[in-house]
Amino acid sequence: MSPVFGKDDGNVNNFVAVQVPISGREHHRKKLRNVGDLSSDTSELVFGSCRRNACFRLKDWEHCEASESKKLKAVEAINTMLSILTCYSELSGRFVCGKRYRLRGVV
Repeated sequence: MSPVFGKDDGNVNNFVAVQVPISGREHHRKKLRNVGDLSSDTSELVFGSCRRNACFRLKDWEHCEASESKKLKAVEAINTMLSILTCYSELSGRFVCGKRYRLRGVV
């Protein structure tokens, strides 16, 4: 998640976020299959992380984290979106700042 700043006043106008699929560890896949008739790994993506969080104890969920390569892809995607947004903001007259800020806990 990254803030989008207005070029004129420097205030935060909006946020840009990227959702990264988290592939759970093997014990999560086994638990998912026990919850319902989920026979393929692609069904884990459809099942979604929010429901997975609701179905399992919190301590099991805390161990799920995106890989470093997924985090880097997310950063690249945000940078691309912010670049495009900066270009299009000039056309619309609602200028946004091209500065990128790293948030604590984010790659």
